[in-house]
Amino acid sequence: GTDYIDLGMIHYVDREDELDSIVNGPFYAYAKELKEKGVIRHIGLSTHNPRVAKKAVELGIVEMMLFSINPAYDNRHGEYAYGEADERFALYQRCAKEGVGISVMKPFCGGQLLDAAKSVFPKALSKIQCLQYALDQPGVITVLPGVRDRRDLRELLAYCGASQQERDYSVLAQFDAV
Repeated sequence: GTDYIDLGMIHYVDREDELDSIVNGPFYAYAKELKEKGVIRHIGLSTHNPRVAKKAVELGIVEMMLFSINPAYDNRHGEYAYGEADERFALYQRCAKEGVGISVMKPFCGGQLLDAAKSVFPKALSKIQCLQYALDQPGVITVLPGVRDRRDLRELLAYCGASQQERDYSVLAQFDAV
């Protein structure tokens, strides 16, 4: 019953040359045209690469970013841990300053942070700790963890009633991997 979408996404761009091609090509021109007509309210980008994200923000082409944030990636551990820690944090700050909202993907590092045997840290983190970590980063407006079933959903909704102690992820400071 509507004639618009709130968010048009440029999905999974992890190289700067890909972003250049999109920005200078017909796809982005069409997205801008749809935005001007009110068919798309906002344009977003999904990427794991902080350099691509920074460039998109600098070019002023996005209002929203889908970006992978968790304590492992932010400390150079994991498959999508692109960029140095200071580069990633500078991106979060820049997004906050420029009004580019960040929706977080991969807050559990593909489940690895929830399993001590697979984690880069000597102890598993809880889902609640991972969610809080992501939400505490500048510019973050939401976290989008994967949900496989109702059990996952109930576990994630437990965040809403979690205590400060359950949300506390300060244990990360004790780990050598950080």
